[in-house]
Amino acid sequence: MPRRPNWGSFQADGPLAEAAPLKLILKVKIGNGITIVAQCLGTFVALVWSHLGSGMNLSPHQDLSRRRVEEKSQNLQDEENFRRASSELSLK
Repeated sequence: MPRRPNWGSFQADGPLAEAAPLKLILKVKIGNGITIVAQCLGTFVALVWSHLGSGMNLSPHQDLSRRRVEEKSQNLQDEENFRRASSELSLK
């Protein structure tokens, strides 16, 4: 009966033995990279989720447009009040 190798106690020689630590380092770096990407993605999703859920879904452009409309409305009202005041003064 042929003897089967015990892979748990396998000792590599030559270039394979030199590459083993590099392979382990590569596995750790890839694992850390995946973890970092997952954390960044999770943070991004949480920020987007909180922004959409907070009711602040107006873009700065929409907010600026609303302020301009309110300012124009106030200006028109001020002009009308000025006309009334000046017409009352001219009647006296």
